[in-house]
Amino acid sequence: MSGDEFGLALRCDTDLLDRLTTVLSIITTHQTISRGKTLAITGSVDVTFYPEDNTDPDTLLRHAFQAMFRAK
Repeated sequence: MSGDEFGLALRCDTDLLDRLTTVLSIITTHQTISRGKTLAITGSVDVTFYPEDNTDPDTLLRHAFQAMFRAK
């Protein structure tokens, strides 16, 4: 993964959407950078499911990247 990407392995249960929403709220922020100009920092979430999306780790990661690019 590159410098602006990270991965999480989370259990798929009824709280998954709440946990993903929490992750997004933590990384979403506004920063004043210069002369009152504000920089908005946001994120995108991609989801892939194991074993439904594939049992091979490389393929699972590739599916996650594809979902991320669609989310962006």
